[in-house]
Amino acid sequence: MHKIRACVKLRKRVCVVSRNLLFTQMVCAQKTGNKQPRIALALYGLFRAVPFTFENIKSNLIAPLLQETPFLDIFLHSLLVSRSIVERGGNKKTNAPDHFAFIKFNETRRLCSFEVQNQLVVDADNRISERVKEEWAAAGNRNLRFGHHYTKESFANILRATYSLFAVSKSIRAREREARFKYTHLVFARPDVRLQGPFRYRDFPLRVPGHVIMVANTQHHGGLNDRFAFGTREAMLHLSTQFEAEAAAAVSRRGRNSEQRRAAHLGLLYPNVTVAFTPLCLVRVRSTGAVVANDLISKRQPFRPLPRLLPLLRPEIDKVQPCGGAAS
Repeated sequence: MHKIRACVKLRKRVCVVSRNLLFTQMVCAQKTGNKQPRIALALYGLFRAVPFTFENIKSNLIAPLLQETPFLDIFLHSLLVSRSIVERGGNKKTNAPDHFAFIKFNETRRLCSFEVQNQLVVDADNRISERVKEEWAAAGNRNLRFGHHYTKESFANILRATYSLFAVSKSIRAREREARFKYTHLVFARPDVRLQGPFRYRDFPLRVPGHVIMVANTQHHGGLNDRFAFGTREAMLHLSTQFEAEAAAAVSRRGRNSEQRRAAHLGLLYPNVTVAFTPLCLVRVRSTGAVVANDLISKRQPFRPLPRLLPLLRPEIDKVQPCGGAAS
């Protein structure tokens, strides 16, 4: 039995036990001597759409991974909110998500670790409001504000997402220290994104040496798709440090959308990163269950080569449209 400390009085730093959640012991894969991939699946951010995405993630992501290796651990990091939230890209508010929706993933029997944090405390501790004001006032971000209709909440949500990714990656590192092994590959996925088809694990180029990351072949928007990534351990752990790097101004974020910011940070990894692509249709799901219609018709989008990010060209895979339709 586990007690989850949830901040009911979200404007205070002191958390109280809101209720007991009864569920089975955390299940973590144990160290083995075989050479099968050891995979950590990290889910991060707001778990607002889990009632509408869980079965999809279970069948189209978790099941394909388990077909390739029994060594799969799931790590979660969830931000708690009590007020209504603004969906990115607009002013429409929706009800706050269920604080404990993430517990649904216990049904997979692969949930190794989870952490929940009060979003208001995270914002205060990490100067989210101040950083948003800086980005909002920056002349370099005028195109994002007026051309792409970014709101202050849009900038805040980008920061919160990268923070949550950083936090869940620390849980992965902690598990490695505790169990005295290292994962070979990591998966970063958002619980509010639905996969329209099974994840094609075998598209990953296992024989390519060095740092390798595979993303969907769409929605790069001048950078790199930031809704899903599968890759080698060192490359993925570096990717998870974007929040810290931007806070330390190690990488400029001026005038860059979330996809461009991810690509810029990944480009800091030395010597190079091989970027592979897979036809994966990723559809965002709102807390009401509504989907973003444009995601359903996303087309293959060529990746623009960037310093230290080397695209792996595979015409037989790259030409496949992610959301169906004729190949091009």
